[in-house]
Amino acid sequence: DFHRVERLEDGHRYAIMVADVTGHGVSAALHCMQLCALWVEGRSLLDQPAEFINAMSRRLAVLTGQQDCFATALYILLDARDG
Repeated sequence: DFHRVERLEDGHRYAIMVADVTGHGVSAALHCMQLCALWVEGRSLLDQPAEFINAMSRRLAVLTGQQDCFATALYILLDARDG
C-alpha cells in the first residue's frame, strides 16, 4: 500500500493519494517504491489531478512493462479553506 499527503506551495491546498498495488511481498513493495518515485517525479502536476494521475499511470506502465501489474488509487486535491 502507498499513501502520501503533501501541502502545496500555496499553503492551503493538500495533495492526498492512497493506492494499493497488485501482488504481495517483494514485488508489491517494489511497485510501491516506484509509486513513491513517480510522486516525486510528477510533483509539478500535483495541483492538476487528472494530469498527475494520467502521467503517473503512463510512467508506471512503462516502468513495469507488465500488463498484469496495476495500482488502484484515490487522489484528492483538498482546499483546506473551503473543505
